[in-house]
Amino acid sequence: MKQSNRLKELYTYQILDTPQEKELDDFAELAALSCNTPFALISFIDRDRNWYKAKVGLEINQYKNRHPFVEHILKGNYHFIEVKNLAEDEHFSEPLALGTQTINYYAGVTLKSPNGHVLGTLSVLHEQPYCLNEDQKKSLKIIGDKVMKFLNDRRALLDQQNTIAKNAQKLKNLTDHVPHLIFQLKFYPSSDKVKIEFVSRGIKKLFPMIKDPQKFIERPEWFIKLIHPEHREKFKVHLQELLNSKKRQVIEYKLNHCENKWHLLKVNPELHQDGSVTWYGNIEDITSHLEYEKAMENIVYDLSHVLRRPVANLLGINNLLQEEKNLNEKDLRKYSKFIQKASQELDDYSRELNEIYQKKREEVMMTKLNKKLLQ
Repeated sequence: MKQSNRLKELYTYQILDTPQEKELDDFAELAALSCNTPFALISFIDRDRNWYKAKVGLEINQYKNRHPFVEHILKGNYHFIEVKNLAEDEHFSEPLALGTQTINYYAGVTLKSPNGHVLGTLSVLHEQPYCLNEDQKKSLKIIGDKVMKFLNDRRALLDQQNTIAKNAQKLKNLTDHVPHLIFQLKFYPSSDKVKIEFVSRGIKKLFPMIKDPQKFIERPEWFIKLIHPEHREKFKVHLQELLNSKKRQVIEYKLNHCENKWHLLKVNPELHQDGSVTWYGNIEDITSHLEYEKAMENIVYDLSHVLRRPVANLLGINNLLQEEKNLNEKDLRKYSKFIQKASQELDDYSRELNEIYQKKREEVMMTKLNKKLLQ
């Protein structure tokens, strides 16, 4: 058995140098009671020490510079081992000193991982030479198995907690990099109490006037003050509809203290058995979208008004040409000049509109870029 592999698995249990745990303290006490010994230990074999997780009758926390008997346990294929008199055993040659106590008797069961690695031992000790009967030996083995089951269950729980924590951190990293504000809040209709349970880092981007987001989270009623006074009443109506219908709401509002800045709020409610409601939602800045829509409206207006004149002239000339039955060269030249003039006018208007639209597009793109740089 490779020492490196054994230590690697021992460390996965995350047990070394941890505080006392009642379950393991109870196992140690139960071992001492069932074996009628004054001392009991649940110990783990580290690289260069024996560390005691649970102990009965002893004050020492660890035994530095691993004892040769520990090497004997690691190398042997033991489940139960008993030394009735340490002074007569080749691995001791004299009693073992643990703190202020002198130990002359040792009996223990190994704590083996599912992979067969010896992590440590559950042991009972006595200051005098001693001997366990068969029932005591059996009880010590049963308690040892229970200790190992607890350790395996404990590790599985820690692994699960670590996985949850890592996934939660990944999710937080994702939400923090979303340009929108993502939130989760809980509403208690019976008391009108609102509690913000989660808010992403986007709060700083969408609401730069909030200097301390934590204070805002603690007092969510401040949010209504961030909405432009012209839109507050309509916003409250939407919120009331959300509470009454429990259906998804999409709300546009103008931001207060920020010129021409618009937000879009989307909320999905979830009703709980206790009557409380959880709102899952996000808020995004739609200012640039509204600017784009306005620019498109201007384009439609220009197309329907500015270009109407040259197009109407061309259509009029076309009608005259169709009505004229006997056209001579002079008439053709005259109509040709009209067509050329209308075409030139149409071309000039098209070029002018293209320049205007291109400028508007650049302005919108520059606005977006500046916002990203400010963020």
